[in-house]
Amino acid sequence: MDKQLPVSAWPEWKIVEKIGEGSFGKVYKARRTEQGKTFYSAIKVITIPSNAGELSSVRSENPDEQSVKEYFYSLVEECIQEVNTMEYFRGNSHVVSVEDYKVMEYLDDIGWDIYIRMEYLTSFLDYCAGRALTEEDVIHLGIDLCKALEYCQCQNIIHRDIKPQNILVTENGDVKVTDFGIAKSSTASTITNTTTIMGSAHYLSPEQAKGTFIDGRSDIYSLGIVLYEMLTGRLPFDGESPVTIALKHIQEDAVPPKDINLAIPDSLNALVLKCM
Repeated sequence: MDKQLPVSAWPEWKIVEKIGEGSFGKVYKARRTEQGKTFYSAIKVITIPSNAGELSSVRSENPDEQSVKEYFYSLVEECIQEVNTMEYFRGNSHVVSVEDYKVMEYLDDIGWDIYIRMEYLTSFLDYCAGRALTEEDVIHLGIDLCKALEYCQCQNIIHRDIKPQNILVTENGDVKVTDFGIAKSSTASTITNTTTIMGSAHYLSPEQAKGTFIDGRSDIYSLGIVLYEMLTGRLPFDGESPVTIALKHIQEDAVPPKDINLAIPDSLNALVLKCM
């Protein structure tokens, strides 16, 4: 048993293992047993401030303790707003459902733990591990992601961080999108633009990289990057740092996926390039 596992905010749900971790939170598998049946959920725990060093840093710039608390609580409110955004998607077939959330404030110092309980699904990366995706698999992935993004656009919501790490898979093989700004980033290749929109550099749209106005087309660009990667086994742009990668999105054209994998049909090649 992992001694570092937190206690669930819901007594009926027992946290049994950690299944993921990002810059802004950890995700755990939780179990509930009732009348001989076992149920599972995923619980994301976001800690604000994320560590003692972050708290000390803000304190050094704000000697007024109330100002420090207000600063961090504004981050808590941002997370709560993102959770509330998920209410728009409750019951949607291609967006992960958030079932409940709780905010727990520390009693001995400035800090909060935000618990977000979601449906338990398989990560797309785990789903792909050890198996080669077929052309049909990629098309199925693209259709499901398009359905999720179509619904987002109908609700005037921009996901801002479409990438394989934010894709989950049901037992039936259907794809769902998760993390609408809740987890922020889960890789080292992350940059923040001037409008505080965060995204992983490899999948970032040029307008996000520039820090300019974005709309739903940014998500479509990121969709194109995901499909490109699934079809070719590589990313269209890479570099030594997030900034280097972001500049390539702005300044360079991607090598057509068909130039890397000759088996890709012309129509699918054109569709990926259209997304980008």
